[in-house]
Amino acid sequence: MFEIIKQKPIITVICVTLIGAAIGIGLSFTILAEYVGASDVNKVENYLMGENAEEILPLTLNGARNLRWKREVSCVPGVGYYSRKNAPQSAATAAYSLIFDNQDQTIGIYLFSETQQQSPWEQMEATGPFAYPHWGLHVFFKNPSTACQ
Repeated sequence: MFEIIKQKPIITVICVTLIGAAIGIGLSFTILAEYVGASDVNKVENYLMGENAEEILPLTLNGARNLRWKREVSCVPGVGYYSRKNAPQSAATAAYSLIFDNQDQTIGIYLFSETQQQSPWEQMEATGPFAYPHWGLHVFFKNPSTACQ
């Protein structure tokens, strides 16, 4: 066997390359297979509570409705439509709101806290479904300037 490898180095390189490519493609399909069925949701690690739990966050309003999220009726110019989860409130579900645009796409997340936070958090009087003073932070994935149009 080793004599053949010594006599035909080009064939050896081609064989090793093909085997490596096959292994690489196989691993790629194995890793990506986990994400193929999740076109409507995104799993986000939740380290806020010191736990290594996963929270499923919807990327569209349709996906949000399946997970018991409800979009607010009114749109806030320059922000979008806030949402809230129609479920028993816990620390994990009460710490944020998803923000949707007029095409029902998730464009951001609004983090809020009842305790004072440092900059870039802002002190808010009432925002979206949160009709009480709190500290808030908008994080946008897409430009919110046309979210209400």
